[in-house]
Amino acid sequence: MSIKGRSSGTPAPLLKNASAAPFVYFDNAPLYGVAGMGIEVELTAASIVPRSDGAVMREAVCVAHLRCSPQTALSLIDSLQKAVKMYSEQMAELAAQASEHVEASEPATDHAAGPPRPSSPPVRRSMVA
Repeated sequence: MSIKGRSSGTPAPLLKNASAAPFVYFDNAPLYGVAGMGIEVELTAASIVPRSDGAVMREAVCVAHLRCSPQTALSLIDSLQKAVKMYSEQMAELAAQASEHVEASEPATDHAAGPPRPSSPPVRRSMVA
């Protein structure tokens, strides 16, 4: 896989049936265990459920039962760690670009004329970890 045309070093494998495979979205992996020689992980997502009194409540619903061998679990962990690293690098790059954009758009201050009058709310800056 690559991001912005930069290769990760190894070509992505060709996958059969990739367009028909389901997407699995989950918010948490709260349950895990071992059954026989395999790894088990239950994946959940938050759902908003209407109640009879008109209110709503959030509850966790199981969206997938992950079952794999220990070796396959290690492969998944490795892929997830690499994806998180790629995400972190991209967020740091975007934060740096945003910071450069904000600094470039700030007017130069003429100290003799006094502080500039704000024409719009001040820009808030935050660091993305």
